[in-house]
Amino acid sequence: LAAYKAHPLYQEAIKRVRPLRELRLAADYEITTARAPLAENSRH
Repeated sequence: LAAYKAHPLYQEAIKRVRPLRELRLAADYEITTARAPLAENSRH
């Protein structure tokens, strides 16, 4: 495990992902639109 965590790619991934851990996103949507196929949603 120590060798894995010491790898440069692991370190780079952690550097990029760590700030996103506390990020929270929210979205509002209409359930009828959300249930429609994607092709139908693109017409709106």
